[in-house]
Amino acid sequence: RKRRPSIGRRCLALYPEDHAWYRAIVTAEQVNAVEVKFVDYGTRAIVKSEDVQTLDSDFTSLPVQAIPCYLAGIESAEWSTESRQYFEELCIGKDLQAHLVDHSDSRTYAAYLYDLSDMSQSINYMLVAKGYASVIPGSDLDLQPVANRAVDDLENSFLDISMQRSNSMGDLGDSDEDSTEEAVYPQSRFHESEVLDVLVLTCKDPDHMVCMLNSGEQEL
Repeated sequence: RKRRPSIGRRCLALYPEDHAWYRAIVTAEQVNAVEVKFVDYGTRAIVKSEDVQTLDSDFTSLPVQAIPCYLAGIESAEWSTESRQYFEELCIGKDLQAHLVDHSDSRTYAAYLYDLSDMSQSINYMLVAKGYASVIPGSDLDLQPVANRAVDDLENSFLDISMQRSNSMGDLGDSDEDSTEEAVYPQSRFHESEVLDVLVLTCKDPDHMVCMLNSGEQEL
């Protein structure tokens, strides 16, 4: 029998766009519906009460697949519509490689992104080259391909500005909600300097995106 979970509880929810069931957490209640966050994809939706059911504990062992990220070493006072569209063209539907250079207390990773079909330039650099972004003031990064530079050097030079960036950008979600999610689903943890093959699931702009390991789709 279906039973609507309360706020903060894990559940299975029917995604309205493809009518498939995914792991989620209830974030708000309405009269005949609930708002849920699909934890493996970082997206939210309002779903009918009958399209939510409790999740068996057998399906909670897989760590959350969504990885909140932002592009390291660059900034923009305001991301224009054109810059966001260009960023999406570079990321969505592409096999990418993420070089992590910092992991802030906000659970968001700073990364250099590369298209696996062309590792000569980072996507970070391409946004600068197009005039959509600039190097963060005080940084000594020259945004050369990671393949030609030690990742440790990138990490060391980026450490101070990354903390400033993480404090000013804001989280993708509410910190209390993140704590609740962490309590009911195991979390994926990565180390600075790790290199991950990823897909970008959503990208509001270069400061706010959600990635998934390329292997993650096979596990779900």
